[in-house]
Amino acid sequence: MHILIITDDDRVSEDLVRCLADHTVRSATWHDFRTTSAPPAEVTILIGASHSGATGHERLYAREMELIRRSERPILGIGLGAELIVLAFGGKLEKARLAEPGLLDVAIRREDPLLASLSGLQLDIPENNFCPIRQLPPELVVLAESPRGIEIIRHSERLIYGWEFFPSMLTSADDLSQLLSNFLWAANT
Repeated sequence: MHILIITDDDRVSEDLVRCLADHTVRSATWHDFRTTSAPPAEVTILIGASHSGATGHERLYAREMELIRRSERPILGIGLGAELIVLAFGGKLEKARLAEPGLLDVAIRREDPLLASLSGLQLDIPENNFCPIRQLPPELVVLAESPRGIEIIRHSERLIYGWEFFPSMLTSADDLSQLLSNFLWAANT
């Protein structure tokens, strides 16, 4: 499968790359990305850190949000990518705040192919900034939550998912592999 990763810098999570080793992966940075010159891909993954948050910076990420709204291909948003999915469809985020470090259990709220074979997830949260999801638009549904808020979302009609956490936060590499395998399986069917 051809996968395009759009990231906030040239570094892409080693965990993510390792899980995608059997696929053709190309990457572009957020600010160099142009929908007209994007390499061909069957799936797009948007990943980025939310240093200052997407709220208030919508113009900066206008191209990415337009891609999210218009794409007919599957999309997975991770971190900032998930926040942009929420904003692209009219949802609201809280201002960036510092996450308290520690272990968090993620409770699955709705069955979904993305979460197949997973009974629950655990995150090891470092001290970092994130923008909690305050309000989802009608098109997006909650799949999983933790004490810090909504962690996994899905578009109700299209193959668009968002995770508020980064791959490195999962306490089990097997969980990351399973999540990505489930997403790519759904994208391929």
